[in-house]
Amino acid sequence: MALSIYNEPTAAPQSMPLKLKLVIAGLALSILQEVWWIQAIGSDTRTLVRIGVAVAAIVFLIRGSDLARALTRVVAGLGAGLAVWVLIQFHSLGIGFGSWIVLSSVGVALIAAFIVWALGQDDVQAWMRARSSPGAMPPAIGSFGGGRTR
Repeated sequence: MALSIYNEPTAAPQSMPLKLKLVIAGLALSILQEVWWIQAIGSDTRTLVRIGVAVAAIVFLIRGSDLARALTRVVAGLGAGLAVWVLIQFHSLGIGFGSWIVLSSVGVALIAAFIVWALGQDDVQAWMRARSSPGAMPPAIGSFGGGRTR
């Protein structure tokens, strides 16, 4: 049982919400895509930065970081905006919706919109709050500075 802001007992979510699992799976797929891109074309700094950001987002979302949730929503919102901008640009050039670039832009916009929506849901926020509360998780590396207490 977790305590709410009003010190009333509330039931803590037991398992990760499906929406958050889908967001993390999408981030993992983006990492696999970037690794494939490195193997196919070669590595550059931007690709390595994107991999690092995605790995950090996954780790901190699993740990329940509200800052990671907010930053992931902002980045996904920017990605959706960029995808819509690409759609507008291609439409102004007279390129139809059969183009792979246009179809991939629609896909990126939909996935980014799902991420923004999913990370804003109450059950995801409640799970992350419960996950990040003191004593909710075992220490990642172990406890520091202590021996046994008697």
